[in-house]
Amino acid sequence: MSETLPPADGAQPAATASPHESIRQWLEGRFAEREPDGVYRAHMPVYGWDHPASEGGRLVRLSRAAQLLHALDDLRFTSFLDVGGAEGWLAWVVRERYGAEVVTCDLAVEANRRARELFDVPGVAVDADRLPFADDSFDVVLCSEVVEHVEDAVGLMLELRRVARVAVILSTEEVTNDPAILERFLQKRCGFPHAERNRFLPADLVQVFGKAPLILTQFITPTAAEPDVGDEPAARDWLESHVPTFRGLRGGGIVVRELLLPRGRQAEEHLGRAGRIDAVLQARIEARAYPERPDTGVDPSVLRRAVCPIDHGPLTLTGDGALVSAAGRRYPVVAGVPALHARPTFRPTRDGIEAAAVRAWPEDPARVTAVLALRDRLWMPDNLGRLDWDLGTPEARIGTSAAHELETREPPDGAGLHLRSTGGDPWLIGPAMPWRTGAVRGVALELRIHNPDFPVDAGEGQVFWLLEGQPDFVEARSKSFGVTNDGAWHRYEVLFDGHPQWPDDATLVCLRIDPVNGPAEVDLRRITLLR
Repeated sequence: MSETLPPADGAQPAATASPHESIRQWLEGRFAEREPDGVYRAHMPVYGWDHPASEGGRLVRLSRAAQLLHALDDLRFTSFLDVGGAEGWLAWVVRERYGAEVVTCDLAVEANRRARELFDVPGVAVDADRLPFADDSFDVVLCSEVVEHVEDAVGLMLELRRVARVAVILSTEEVTNDPAILERFLQKRCGFPHAERNRFLPADLVQVFGKAPLILTQFITPTAAEPDVGDEPAARDWLESHVPTFRGLRGGGIVVRELLLPRGRQAEEHLGRAGRIDAVLQARIEARAYPERPDTGVDPSVLRRAVCPIDHGPLTLTGDGALVSAAGRRYPVVAGVPALHARPTFRPTRDGIEAAAVRAWPEDPARVTAVLALRDRLWMPDNLGRLDWDLGTPEARIGTSAAHELETREPPDGAGLHLRSTGGDPWLIGPAMPWRTGAVRGVALELRIHNPDFPVDAGEGQVFWLLEGQPDFVEARSKSFGVTNDGAWHRYEVLFDGHPQWPDDATLVCLRIDPVNGPAEVDLRRITLLR
């Protein structure tokens, strides 16, 4: 018997919404998208590399998939888990090509419903940093293009290792060899739904996944456009030239594999390079509207491995189809998909990461220390309940990103951000502001604007807002305000309540601040939400 999924993180205060919840709701909507003819709009190129009903960069995605298969190809395994597996395409390929028992999991219930609907792959809705599976549940655990998005990247990586028996495979494009580029990125990230919030040095991943992991490049950075629709020989040639033939990191993105069981490797590869390219090119289904499969309850391959995500204790299947822990926690099953989310009961903490790292490496305190340092570097405040950002403090500046025609004039200090507008449309995004709109009536900005070539009253600023589920900032969701161009500090209150695009009951994600509509020196000292 299926249940309706309750609102996630429902225990959060009424005035606020968790960023994690915002991401989940965004993904629920994304994996429910359909084309006008009813065909599901896929994340991966499930209908083939040249079909438009999936996201762009399809051959690059196939190149990455071929390299993920490369990391699998010499392993001995009979079970496979894809963490963040979207609509289950890669798990399906692994089942078809390697004969393994496969499970996919994703934050969104809708993603897992598509996996059952399209590929008959069992799925589980999870928080990736608190997986609801027993230790050593799967031979191979893979996680591709997820770690850059999550709140607790180190917790996620430790969880992958915990539930894997033979090997862990992880991929991300968010990797750089330049510490300065990394530092700039970490300072500017905003944290709005599904944005990249984590980036790594290769050495960071080596700290987590061992001193001698297998490292592969995802793809050779494209120098040519993807070929025309229908030209499969050209598509194969494109992949032949962009799927790397070497090991190590020398191009776009990284694939890293830690072998947990030394005898988990075999001498010969299952498919070989040509076979891997064939596998991803040929992995397509017909583009049509697929009916939902009958709800036959929780798949046995999931049921025998699933545990309570909070305490990792056993789960019992009740007569009405839900899963219940020994402590009485109830987890619904939606159209055959168990919703085993740990939040809001579980929240990642530094102490929790330290305890997990000590369990993973009880005799390697140096590794524990390095992993904790990585956690501290990636940590980003969720800003739950926060109303005021004093931009003179480094912590408050995390998540602010100057863009377009706004650049840094000098390093930020105790007086806030020192910027320069170089044109008529400068803007700054962030930080994350997870508040319910009914609890906020506007924002106050402490600004200083100076350009002696313009009149004192010539300038105008503008504030845009992004609400949960909306893809971008638009003019209709904005409010303009006059600014004084005299080089002195002024406080501007911009009120949203009463605006036709400011709803009574939605979730604010973040603001875009356009401080002035022309060239000028700009200083921003404080951002305050008005209750």
